[in-house]
Amino acid sequence: MSGGGASRRRTLPNPFVEWSAEELLAYAQQSPTLFAPREGWAYSHTDITLLGKVLEEATGQSLAELLSSRIFEPLGMDDSGVYTTNEISTPMFHAYTSERGVYEESTYWNPTWVLHSANMNATVADLGRWSRALNR
Repeated sequence: MSGGGASRRRTLPNPFVEWSAEELLAYAQQSPTLFAPREGWAYSHTDITLLGKVLEEATGQSLAELLSSRIFEPLGMDDSGVYTTNEISTPMFHAYTSERGVYEESTYWNPTWVLHSANMNATVADLGRWSRALNR
């Protein structure tokens, strides 16, 4: 999912379009492999998209429900959530890009063109809780 191709052609004219996990994975399968297994590396979000689908199939719960019940609630991360929309809690940092030929704010672009079902928003305090728990 890194880089261009169909996702960029579909997203750049309308960065508010929502992608499903199935659409993202189908797009990834349309591209030829960049190299033989174990002969290189390239950044991609498809691994996390696929992992989300596997977890949802295995548990019968959405990734948002799993993150909420297994991470957010036990850690007291009351201001965190998973979204497939451009919803962002305030206060927030704003993002800017010139990807579409003009320097513009991209804060509210739909995040699903990169990764579906695991777009997490959290406050700095909640990220601190998560970081402490990960580093125990």
